[in-house]
Amino acid sequence: MQQNPTPDFVILVNEKGAGLALLESITSPQIKVTFALNDLSSNDKRRVSDRPDWSTRLLPGVFPDNYHIGFVSAQDLFIKGRGQPGDFLLISGDKATPASNNREAGAKSFIMQNELTSLAQRVHGDWSESIAYEQTKVLLKRHDNVRYLWTANDHMAFGAIKAIEEASIKVGSDIFVGTINTSEQVLNALAQGEISSLAGGHFTAVGLSLVKIHHYLHNEPWPQRTKYNLFRSVLYPSEFYNILKDKDWQRIDFRKIDIQENPIDPFVPMSEGLK
Repeated sequence: MQQNPTPDFVILVNEKGAGLALLESITSPQIKVTFALNDLSSNDKRRVSDRPDWSTRLLPGVFPDNYHIGFVSAQDLFIKGRGQPGDFLLISGDKATPASNNREAGAKSFIMQNELTSLAQRVHGDWSESIAYEQTKVLLKRHDNVRYLWTANDHMAFGAIKAIEEASIKVGSDIFVGTINTSEQVLNALAQGEISSLAGGHFTAVGLSLVKIHHYLHNEPWPQRTKYNLFRSVLYPSEFYNILKDKDWQRIDFRKIDIQENPIDPFVPMSEGLK
């Protein structure tokens, strides 16, 4: 039986804190590894630093600013709710994934800085539509001044919307829902007014990882401490919405990315005035 060839590079995602275990499973000294979307924890980084072989095998990763998009998405949700006073419900992802914790922290920061809003409660929906549905049914009975419901991903938003509608509460009028992702279903929900605030674009992280690998192979190291603007607010109607809806990925031209820019924005090479 023919054996699969050993890869030169592996891109990992540290979901639910599994990054170190994934890293340790790659035993071949010829394979170089990079992380995308979620970085290792500080403790895991210290453990890796004790391994001399990883000093050359582990390459810098690509990590979106989840704290920033958490803040901006909560702020935009408040604006879409016409800036009216009210409570926020937050449905975060899980307790171990960095993206979940940082998005939640950003959303909380906006709420605490705004004198017109307060945090009614935060729960963890584990990225699940069914869990968020059950949680929202309970939360709506517990809190009667909810105007804004923010979720860390679109699946949990769908569950929350179902619970809101079953409670005979008008989505986009009585309660405004905001979330993060760019699936076809959530884009449709934005167009239909079920989702009031939407952000996304972090799917470009793996594409940027491939760009970094390309430059690495050509002895063109990226500057240290490079930051990445991978998220954008998704407005409807807009050119950016159309690109996402039509899956017109050729409009995102990774070949034109200037690695000397900081922060790096994969959407800059697209047409001027893109919203």
